[in-house]
Amino acid sequence: MTPASGHAIAAAPAPARIKALVLVIPLLLSIVDSASASIAIDVVTSKDLSTNATTLTTPTFSTIATNELLLAFISTDSSSVANTTVRSIAGAGLTWVLVVRTNAQSGTAEIWRAFAPSILTGVSVTATLSQAAASSLTVMSFTGTDIGGTNGSGAIGGPEARMRPLGHRTPRS
Repeated sequence: MTPASGHAIAAAPAPARIKALVLVIPLLLSIVDSASASIAIDVVTSKDLSTNATTLTTPTFSTIATNELLLAFISTDSSSVANTTVRSIAGAGLTWVLVVRTNAQSGTAEIWRAFAPSILTGVSVTATLSQAAASSLTVMSFTGTDIGGTNGSGAIGGPEARMRPLGHRTPRS
């Protein structure tokens, strides 16, 4: 942080990762709070691009269980254009839904969710951005989450209410 401005200074895409971390911690606590069984992380896969691009795809991955919650954490860093957003997430044959977004500064940090009722084999996930930017995409899958709701909504335990104090984001249900 710079003393005069209070803004963090770091190389791309580190600032976007910090914004994403601020979103992740309350969401993960919410998942743990709402889980009906012992939850565990099954898959963690990431892709980082230090050059500007409009799409970003994870390496292929497979899950080990049915009824897994998948979360995609996307962050972008853009100093030359305002408010990049994720237009869509696609992959694994699942329906992806925006959970929360913050883009009060250049770039964005977003969390998307999907629910896999069956085991996934050799799949990947692609984020499509509104404009070319340096970006990072991490997909995590969780076993033992609440299978209620639609597309994993039961598993995240209502993040809108729990995350409201963080400010500057657009929740989606």
